[in-house]
Amino acid sequence: MRPALTGSVYHHSYATFVAACPAVPDVEHSNLTGVLAMAVPPEFIEDLRQRVPLSDVVGQRVKLVRKGRRLSGLCPFHSEKTPSFSVVDDDGFYHCFGCGASGDAIKFLREHEGLSFVDAVEKLASMANMEVPKNNKINQEDMGLYEANKLALQFFINSLNKNKVAIDYLISRGIDTDMIKKFDIGYAADSWDSLKKYFYQNKKLEAAIELGLVVKNQDKVYDRFRNRIMFPIKNNSGRVIAFGGRTIDKNEKAKYINSPESKLFFKSAEIYGLYESKNEIHKKESIVIVEGYTDVISLHKHGYYNVVAALGTAFTKFHIRKIKRISSEIIFCFDGDDAGKSAANKAMNNVLPELNDGLDIRFCFLEKGKDPDEICQEDSGALNTYFNNSMRLSEYMIDSAKENLDLNNIEDKVKFIQNIKNLSGKLPDGIFKKLFIQEIKKISQVNLSEDSKENTSEKINTDNKSVELSKIDSVVLSTLLKFPKLSENLEEYITELTLSPKIKEMISLIPKYKNKDTYILNKFLEEDDEIKNLFINHSSINVLDNDIETAAQTITSIIENHKKTKQDKEYNVILDKFSQGEDLTLEEREVLKNYKK
Repeated sequence: MRPALTGSVYHHSYATFVAACPAVPDVEHSNLTGVLAMAVPPEFIEDLRQRVPLSDVVGQRVKLVRKGRRLSGLCPFHSEKTPSFSVVDDDGFYHCFGCGASGDAIKFLREHEGLSFVDAVEKLASMANMEVPKNNKINQEDMGLYEANKLALQFFINSLNKNKVAIDYLISRGIDTDMIKKFDIGYAADSWDSLKKYFYQNKKLEAAIELGLVVKNQDKVYDRFRNRIMFPIKNNSGRVIAFGGRTIDKNEKAKYINSPESKLFFKSAEIYGLYESKNEIHKKESIVIVEGYTDVISLHKHGYYNVVAALGTAFTKFHIRKIKRISSEIIFCFDGDDAGKSAANKAMNNVLPELNDGLDIRFCFLEKGKDPDEICQEDSGALNTYFNNSMRLSEYMIDSAKENLDLNNIEDKVKFIQNIKNLSGKLPDGIFKKLFIQEIKKISQVNLSEDSKENTSEKINTDNKSVELSKIDSVVLSTLLKFPKLSENLEEYITELTLSPKIKEMISLIPKYKNKDTYILNKFLEEDDEIKNLFINHSSINVLDNDIETAAQTITSIIENHKKTKQDKEYNVILDKFSQGEDLTLEEREVLKNYKK
């Protein structure tokens, strides 16, 4: 069983980190304990990593060139012309300085080939001519949690069958008995302890507390869900991993609440209805993303079986990574009101960095004031018209960038160019980006590719380690997470760097949560989603250095090079001014006088 997070201290070894929370979950095993998600002893996993060099796994799919102890090549996770993908066999880690992809051999197989954790382990074991053993203890612990969720599901279904008010509510929302059965919809009674007592009787109370179905607050233990329609959230195997609850009390402030994240449940990566829809998604090679549980269920009722929804959160990079493995066409379907537009914009911004050539992203907006069920009641085939007339990603990018702007005047055209640059800058290199920039030139008479050349990021060198200034945020954060002690000595210098506000916030938390030479893990996991994801993604990155002294030198060198770059820019501006015959201030003359190359 994984170590408890409360009060635990994170030690910087890969095995410890994976046991606490893996970087990216997959479709079948979406949880915070990737290694322990299957019944395989952790020592076998570690032995497997030692026996099969990472370069053997990656080298079958990427042409690698040795550079000292590292091997480099073109990143297989995004389009690029200059190699930024690095493999270090000694540490068993890969990292791309372009897109941030990182991990070990198992994660590489999962991400690159779309394998489940189990399949990735088995494939790696076959390369080593090893047989995968089973660990019954771990299996029993995991199965205990699944069994607790199964008990809860049965309890909620039985409760629904006894409650006419809840059944009438579902019928009023257009959810008939067939859909109730298909999606295993239930009801949480208006009680503080009915589920608690049920788990206690079945000797599963501790598992219920771990899953968050029952809340333990000091000496009080009570049900999390009360007087709510219960929607089970399932993994790709059909096992229940969490629940979403919709209140039927008009006076309740929280309309929807979900199970908290647990060993089985990582909210930012899970998709409601994927299990029920996966066969149709594969068949049509198309997936429709709607806003909520009831929208998914309503559309299934009307024959749209490839429909899913995110879990009350913005559509994240984890969602798009999961979905693009199984479908080449993704249609976002939102309400036509301001909230729907806002949700679409968030989805678009998260999709752009994950885009690859061949992926068809579309957006459609329903008539204001009408939900999918109402539209289908008027005409069951009406939604097909919406889907067929949906806006392609390129169209929506342009449309959102020029919203409320008049491109006939220069001022608004400038705003449009700024907006479109922000969007196109998120796109990975590839055919789509190239053609999109060409299209923008037709509209605005401005060549974004030429404009971007003026703003290309400089490169710095630290003992033959080349790092783009635009990518130093990731390097600095990952290094400080590996060596938190450095955050004390270098804090005042780090602020000199052009770090993003969220990265700076994350760095400021390191000394706050530091405990001797490490830090308290659960403190970062209790922060907001953005901070938590920064921690998860960067804690697993293999940094450039293996000892604290060298790491300190690297960061210091980065800072010094950054300062030097700023000085060079200032000098060149003043020199150009001087060469044009313009008068210089005393300060500017001093800069020219004292400047040293």
